[in-house]
Amino acid sequence: MKSKLYNILLLAVFLLSGCQAGPETQATLILRDQMKSPDSFVAKDTKIMWQGKDQKGNNAYVIQVVYTAQNSYGAYLQECKMVAFSISNKHLHYDKNGNFEDCGDEDNALLNPKYIAKLMSSRFSN
Repeated sequence: MKSKLYNILLLAVFLLSGCQAGPETQATLILRDQMKSPDSFVAKDTKIMWQGKDQKGNNAYVIQVVYTAQNSYGAYLQECKMVAFSISNKHLHYDKNGNFEDCGDEDNALLNPKYIAKLMSSRFSN
């Protein structure tokens, strides 16, 4: 409940300040909401890996998010996830079970972040 309230307050601050929450911020909020300990989540770096349209013509994104968060054992770990979502009428659309992937490895051609982002973006292709 705390994390949902935090997300609402954060978006309210963006809207009241006249700023639009960009896709990177939206991706961090989506990912933070999935954490076992959302209060421990800290985004370190974000990067748009792909942007395009979904099947209905809505803006869609795959965002790479590097973050630290507390795991189930209380240890703080740095992780990297790809977050895929689309936006229609200011509403975010994503599948909690299928729109998060590990970032992969820059040195592995089949598992590098650009390849993973390309695979994830195929979910939005016309």
